[in-house]
Amino acid sequence: MKEKVNLSIEKFYQDPFDPSLKNHPLHGGMSGRRSISVTGDVRIIFEEYDNYVLVIMLDIGTHNQVYG
Repeated sequence: MKEKVNLSIEKFYQDPFDPSLKNHPLHGGMSGRRSISVTGDVRIIFEEYDNYVLVIMLDIGTHNQVYG
């Protein structure tokens, strides 16, 4: 799994809107944060500032772990 996470972060670094990452904003209690997909069930939650000049990765885990 670590290898897939690293590959997703590298892809994100090259293009945060690469379609395979499924970068999208979160809502509700997680409003202001965004998520990208590592696999079908694993997500990385992050915040971005100044149009992706600064990105803070907050959490990595399965869908249930990061949203539950």
